Amino acid sequence: MAMLQVAPESVILRDTIRTRAIRLTNPETIKQNNSISVNLVEFDDVSYRLTASAGEPNKLLVSLALPPQEKREPMSKAATELVQREFSSVATMQPPDAGFTVALEIKLDALPMDDDAALNQMINKLASLRSLVMGAPLRTQLELLANGSCKEGPLIAIPHRPGEEFFVKPQEDSVTVIFPMRFKDPSDATISCTFLAEFAEARRQPALTTAPSCSYSKPPPLELRGGPPTALGANGGDVSFVLFK
Repeated sequence: MAMLQVAPESVILRDTIRTRAIRLTNPETIKQNNSISVNLVEFDDVSYRLTASAGEPNKLLVSLALPPQEKREPMSKAATELVQREFSSVATMQPPDAGFTVALEIKLDALPMDDDAALNQMINKLASLRSLVMGAPLRTQLELLANGSCKEGPLIAIPHRPGEEFFVKPQEDSVTVIFPMRFKDPSDATISCTFLAEFAEARRQPALTTAPSCSYSKPPPLELRGGPPTALGANGGDVSFVLFK
């Protein structure tokens, strides 16, 4: 059975960073780093703007806009700290223009051009800015869980599609991740209930005993009680994963 796999990195962003960085290594090709202003749109209405000036061939400004929500929030503290930690050696954060969530100015001449493995790793990480920013709150809670400092806290909403969110509920010994499943077509919602129930049951197979605990429920699970409107009333039910240390 063929499966669709969506890579976390933006292919166009990845190739643009690589191409412009390689040009800097040769005096004959530096001049090819001309001025650009490119707008990209990915699935779920995530968009990028790549801008660069011929006068500064060693710089590339990447602006990222996350899916639009009814109330646009600034980038989370967790995401800001994670971006600064991951990219401090090769990029600096800039004030984003209106409509964008984050702007990252990449110093192309700071990339490890003499180490192919390190170069590929950093470029792929830069091209995965979307998943890094969107997943930062979850990643933070998982890191706290791994080092034994996770504490019970309020429900955390993480936007991932236009007008939709998934939720993270931290506990002292676990982190629960809940995905409300919404479908525009009632028929799709009916079919999904059967599929998702089987999906949750699949975890009982011997080969999957070490996988995170998975459950499916038609009414909202207890973790979502008292949550925002986006946490309730999913016509396809809710899928929950519980992760332990």
